[in-house]
Amino acid sequence: MTELSTGSFFLGTGLLFGRQELFSLHGGISFQRADVLKSGLVEGRSYGADAIDASDLVEKQFTSGWFVGLSYIITKQNKID
Repeated sequence: MTELSTGSFFLGTGLLFGRQELFSLHGGISFQRADVLKSGLVEGRSYGADAIDASDLVEKQFTSGWFVGLSYIITKQNKID
């Protein structure tokens, strides 16, 4: 059975710069599902093969981070009157 991946989510805002709005700067917070060690486990510590089942090592959790982007608009913009 295949597992459905939720992917990443991005929440942010952007600003347009330049006389003809040629540059866009955007940023915000990002969320992604990641494998995280379950509580009680310590990174770098070795465990015996019979002491713990491999499926009990990690759990899926949403983690957060941030993103920043810069875009350059190369198309000519037509003004509508």
